[in-house]
Parts: sequence; structure tokens; C-alpha cells
Amino acid sequence: MLRRPRTRFSSTGGRRSSAESMNMHIDLNTAPGRSYSNHTASTVSDNTSSQHTTYRWIRRRRASAFDADDNHHPRHSRYYHRQQNPVTGPIYRALVKNCVSEDILDGLPEPPTIFRLVRYRYREYIAELLGTYILTLLTIGTTVTSRLNDNAKHQGYTLLCLSSGLALMMGLFITQGVSGGHINPSITLTFTIWKGFPLHKVPGYLFFQFLGAFAGAATAHLLFLQSINAFSGTVRTVTGSQATAGLFTSFPIPPANHATIFYSLCLANAVFIAAVLAVTDSANIVPRAWGPLAVGLFLSSILFSLAYQTGGGGINVAIDLGARLYIFAVGYGPETFTAYNHYAYIPSVAPLCGAIIGGTFYYTFVVTRRRACQLNI
Repeated sequence: MLRRPRTRFSSTGGRRSSAESMNMHIDLNTAPGRSYSNHTASTVSDNTSSQHTTYRWIRRRRASAFDADDNHHPRHSRYYHRQQNPVTGPIYRALVKNCVSEDILDGLPEPPTIFRLVRYRYREYIAELLGTYILTLLTIGTTVTSRLNDNAKHQGYTLLCLSSGLALMMGLFITQGVSGGHINPSITLTFTIWKGFPLHKVPGYLFFQFLGAFAGAATAHLLFLQSINAFSGTVRTVTGSQATAGLFTSFPIPPANHATIFYSLCLANAVFIAAVLAVTDSANIVPRAWGPLAVGLFLSSILFSLAYQTGGGGINVAIDLGARLYIFAVGYGPETFTAYNHYAYIPSVAPLCGAIIGGTFYYTFVVTRRRACQLNI
């Protein structure tokens, strides 16, 4: 295996020749300020302890940057990854310390800007925000169209179910390769418990999911503001014949009581989570390229069959609570949370309970033998 040739540096900052390298001997194991051997003292003259420290620093950084472990592939070495980092890598640190000449950096890219650094570091959270934003915007847009458009009222619920599945598919196609395509707190909770998702990322994922839903509701409200005002005027109401709060978030359809709705949302999410785990399980039949389409069809079928009593909403905690917070902020008032005998807590709790039940059911009764061996169960 060929290794990258070592680059030698002179004390003035440029490259030095092999002859100069032979005449310059520095003991890396000797601490600064201590006396050197006679051979070292004769070959390196007039060096202060700070210069010795600089030489040792260069040698160590050079070894970290250019030397790969013989027992590992260079791309698997920690030195390789440290070298590739354009900000904290040893080459740029050496340039800052004036220990390396600029000609060494001719073939390397320029240091990234602050925007590129932030975009790279928080790319997963930004992807979750974008996916949830698109899902919320399209879902609310479909709800407004199906309820306020006279030509679509007779097919309103069918339109809502199909469009919600397609919106989820679009959100997954955009985000799955970057963040895993959660865009739902129930999915994040399930993956944290059953699939080893890092616990320290959970708060960030949840925050950006709710932020994306809030922004999606705001965009939809601005888009359909004239149509909403034509339907209900400037009065913002939650209940009654002219209520428009149900365009953004879910409310129960009488005569269903709280227990029935809690059971409905819990069951719907349990089935949905089991389907998502089946699609993402490598030991099962996985539609690799069309996983988002399969998940979108699962959602549409669940909305058709199990979510009628909530008007087709309440499946996604981020969309329900994020949009509810938005309409509370724009003037719908506390009735957003207190209407229908404090119904608002049900779509915030029931989906999470359903996620735990669905994950437990799948990994207890459906998981394959190969996957069980991987999980050591």
C-alpha cells in the first residue's frame, strides 16, 4: 500500500531539504527547557526552549496529518479525518501559527464560511425542520381546500387522506437521507427506544419538528387568509358554525368522548409505528428506494380507517401542537386548548403511547429471527 510522502518543514516556515533534515535532530521525548545531549547540542545551535517546542509541535502535527497507520486503511484512520477537517485540522492550525508556508495549501480548499459550518453541523435538525414544514403546509392546505371549496366538500375527507400520505412521502424523500426522515415525535421516540437513536439528539429533533410545524401553519394561514376571512370574517373562533380553528389543528367530532378519541389515536399510531418499523427493518422485506412511498400509503390507509373521529388529524404530535400554538398566538385565544373539555392534551399524549405500544408489539411478535440475533434477544 502506497503512503503519502512526508512533508518536511524548515524553521523559517518553508519546506526543507533532506540534507537540512539530516542536520537537524530534535529529540521529541525531551521536555522544553531541559539540557540536550552533546550530539543534539552540536547539530542544533542557538535554539531556545520556545523554538524546541515549535519543532516538536510541527513534527507531531506533521505525523498526525500525513502518517496513516500501517494496520488500517488511511480513510479509516483518525489522522485522515483530522486532516480532512478544514477548520480544526493540523494544516490550518499550522498556517495560523506561521509554522507552515502558504504554498503547502495550494491544492487545498479555502476554509468554509460561518454559514457553511452552521449548515453542516446542524444539517440534520434543518432537514427535520424542512420536512415537518412541508408536511404541515401541505396538510393544512388540503384541509382548507376540502372544507372551504364548495366543489371539493363532497370528497373532502378522501382528499385529505390521500394528500396527507403524499405530503408525508414528499417530506421523507427530502429528509430521509440526511436526518433519517423522522418529522414526527412518535418516530423519534420509537427510534430512540428500539433502534439506538442517540439520546442527545432528541431535544433538537423535537424542537425543530415543532418549529417546522409552527412555520408551516403560519405560511398556510398567510396563503389562505383572504379565503378564511371570506368564510368567517375577521372573528377568530374555535367552536360554532363559523369556526376556523379546525382548519389548522384537530378537534373531536361529536358524539365521540375523550376515551374513544384517546383509544382511536393510540391505536392508529400503534399500527403506523409497526408499519414504519417493518419498512425500515433490514431483516424484513424493505422497499429500499420506495420506502417513503410505502410509509405514505400506510398513513393514508390509517387516516381512511381509524382517524375519522378526529377529522383526520392528531396523528402527528408536532403538527397538532405546533399549529395549535400558532393559532393561539394569532388571536384564537385560550379556547384553543380548553375547548371540548380540554381536548388538546389527547393528541399530544395518545400518539406517544401508541408509539410505545406499536414498537413493543413489533419487536415482541413480528421481529424475525435474524433481527432478534442482531438485537441479542
